[in-house]
Parts: sequence; C-alpha cells; structure tokens
Amino acid sequence: FEDQVSDFDLDFLDKEADKFNILVFVPTLKILVLDCSFLRWLFKLHINTPALEYFNFKGDLDNEVVSENLPNLFKSVLDVRRCYYLDWMWKLTNFMGPLCNIRSMELRIGTAKYILEHSSSNHYYEVPMFHNLSSLKFYGDLWGMWSPWNAVKLLICRAPKLQTLTFELNYWCSIHSFSIDIPLKKPLDVPECLSSHLTTCHYKGFSRHPMELVEQILKESKVLKTMKITFNSDIDSKEKLRIHEEIMKFPRTSQTCQIAFD
Repeated sequence: FEDQVSDFDLDFLDKEADKFNILVFVPTLKILVLDCSFLRWLFKLHINTPALEYFNFKGDLDNEVVSENLPNLFKSVLDVRRCYYLDWMWKLTNFMGPLCNIRSMELRIGTAKYILEHSSSNHYYEVPMFHNLSSLKFYGDLWGMWSPWNAVKLLICRAPKLQTLTFELNYWCSIHSFSIDIPLKKPLDVPECLSSHLTTCHYKGFSRHPMELVEQILKESKVLKTMKITFNSDIDSKEKLRIHEEIMKFPRTSQTCQIAFD
C-alpha cells in the first residue's frame, strides 16, 4: 500500500480525497496491519475480513472508517488518534463494536485518555463490552503528571473476564508539567474483573511516577496472584529500593498476591 501511494501525486490526492478508498475485502486474510497515520488527506476505509485473527490499526477517525464481519478476530492493537471533533465517541463506538469478541487487546494509553475525555462529556455512547477479553495491555507515553487510573478503570470495567493486565508506559516530564486528573462521567463500581478474574498484572519499564496504577490494582483486586514490576533501565539501585519499600506498604485485598521485582 505504501509503495502504491508513493507513485501518486499527493496534491492530486488532496483534491480527489472523496474518491480515495481503502477497501479490504479478502475472505481468507488472517493478519492485517494498517498504518494510516502518515496520510494527510481524507479517505474512506472499509474492512470486511471474516477470517481475520490479528488486526493492528494506527490512525484517526476523522475519516470514514468501517470495520465489520470479524467473527474470528483474536487480537487487536489500536492506536486511534485525533479526538478534536464532537462525534469522535460515536465513530469510536462504531469502529470498536465489531471487535467485541477479541481475546487480547493492546491499546495506546493516549487512546484511552481520549476515550475518557469524550465519555466524560458524552451521555449517549458507551465503550463496547468485551466479554471474552482475557488480556489487555496499555502502552505508550505518559506526559506530565496526568494520572491514567480513571482511563484504565473505565476500560477494564468493559472487560469482565480480564485475567492479565499489562502496562508498558514511558513517563515523560518537563519543568512545565502540571497535575491533571480527568474525571469519570459517573462513579464506577469496582470492575468485575478485579473481583473475580484478574490474576496477573505486569508493569514493564516502571519509573517514579505511576504509583497510583499499582496501588489501585493491589487495593481492588481480590484474586490477584502476581504483581510483577520491571524497572526502567534508568532507575538506580537506591531508587529501586525506595520504590520497593513503598510498594510493599500498599494494602493488598488478595491474600495470595505476590509482588515480584525485576
């Protein structure tokens, strides 16, 4: 696809945007990776792939994006960007709805933040339920002092059978950073998965900032067996010891939970 696009004149594509369609109608296709983030013109994307098992999408939803007929989808990796329009939540709901049977998902933390922002002000559209989702990973960059717990909680509330939760987040801070906490649209009960299914949580690249994620998971998970912390490479031994001591003081609801540091 990228090779084909390079042969076109981009100015021509800008003018003919309403005629530029990406149609993926391949009944036997099992793996689909689409990076639409580099496209600077409008397009229409339509996916109908009944045999698809793995779907990796990077791009925004200000274009017309349709995904349908995905009964065999097992895993998705989603990096949905640009949320600066009023119907973004509606578009996201339509886009993610056909993915509802997946077992494994990787979601960029920035996308989770967009979902929280829009759901807080939108009373009509909810994040789809993922009844079969057993593994969820949040990845990407954390900027400033934003606390991601509300965004994470909103998503795991939609995955009642979640068993494995993974964080792989890079924390970026500057002298101009300030604390921000985006509120939930309404108070949420303890996610069902934390009460009965979540047994494993792994935080990769742990640094000084995201203590709240670990604290909340330990506090609210009733059947958690393992909390594994893998430190960021720039954390020295003294800081590791301090973090270790602080985390070990966090209350644990699960009596069988073991905390492992690497």
